[in-house]
Amino acid sequence: VAKLRKTETYSSKSRGEKALAAGLPHTPDYLSVKTIKNIHGLLSSILKYQVQMRTIPANPAFAIRLPRAARKRYPTFLTANEFAAIYDATPADWRPLLALLAGTGMRWSEATALKGSDFDLDARIAIVRVERAWKMANGKRVLGAPKTESGVRTISLSRSTIDQIREVVEAAKGDSFVFKGTCGGVLKNEWFSRRVWKPALVKAGIEHTPTLHDLRHSHASWLIAAGVPLTVIQRRLGHSSIKVTSDTYGHLAPDALQVAADAIGIALSQALPEIEG
Repeated sequence: VAKLRKTETYSSKSRGEKALAAGLPHTPDYLSVKTIKNIHGLLSSILKYQVQMRTIPANPAFAIRLPRAARKRYPTFLTANEFAAIYDATPADWRPLLALLAGTGMRWSEATALKGSDFDLDARIAIVRVERAWKMANGKRVLGAPKTESGVRTISLSRSTIDQIREVVEAAKGDSFVFKGTCGGVLKNEWFSRRVWKPALVKAGIEHTPTLHDLRHSHASWLIAAGVPLTVIQRRLGHSSIKVTSDTYGHLAPDALQVAADAIGIALSQALPEIEG
């Protein structure tokens, strides 16, 4: 800001306003609405201070229209039978990827960044290490860290998941990606959804419209139904906090309230008569 001439800063309002306004329907997919608002908020604070210091006559970021966030989409939770139908309707070459997504709750960007060396299928407890994910940077996909610090994690694998993925994992030698596009490049969510996932939904007779990310939500719902604690699910999914897990999936476990009450009742059942007597 200090290097901007007053005329440049003041006249930038119209340019910035036009750029943001013109870009509303075409916000780049590598800049979320939240990111744009955060950047604008920081810039506006800096410019407001410059106005107070009389460096510039007005805040060029003031009253700029910002893009609106898309209407929130609520998760779709698949039943085990629905997933089985989708799995059977999926071409055999792509079934291991669906088995991994549903069996681990990984994000698409994490699963498609896995290398053969990330798996240990023959350990006493078979595991996969999540250490990287695909990200968008300047309109291109690049490898980076997972979404959060907690995203770097180790996930245990079930026997059924191991059986489905072993062949493709063992075929990916060392630093080779396990899941690749048809031409050997990055396997893109958009392509897979259009060419594989949606046709499988139709073939399986699934009437609602789950996305690939809903496999992650479904994974969590199956764990909750099995009585797995939210703290364990949090670590497995790589959530930054238990609040994220609870806010997203807590409503799926209403029985947990009664389970908690019953557990306390059992723990105090011997002590309570003594208190009463």
